[in-house]
Amino acid sequence: MSGASKVRRGSTFTSKSFQITNIKSKRLEDRKSGLIRYAIQVKVRNRINHPLTFTLGLQAIDRSGYEVEDVLFYREYVKPRGTAYLTDRNLLDIDLYNDIWEWKVQTLKVF
Repeated sequence: MSGASKVRRGSTFTSKSFQITNIKSKRLEDRKSGLIRYAIQVKVRNRINHPLTFTLGLQAIDRSGYEVEDVLFYREYVKPRGTAYLTDRNLLDIDLYNDIWEWKVQTLKVF
């Protein structure tokens, strides 16, 4: 694993309707091909008394601010005043994963 941390953390996003926190990814396994499997998780809290359906795009950036990876959660649902934990698994080149400095909210569309 070349001394690099397995977990990559992310920024938070707060609005009148949403609170997006605990964006993090974790390296799960290495593959002989040079790819790794990683998991990503994000906590979304609905701050209003109505259900929310939304699409959320997350962007992994390196220390220089360049995009390394992106993940899209499409048409997710959170009940009124509820909390949802969104998760996904992906494959990525090991060197690109090691370059991830931070996860950020790239897009948020409420339906």
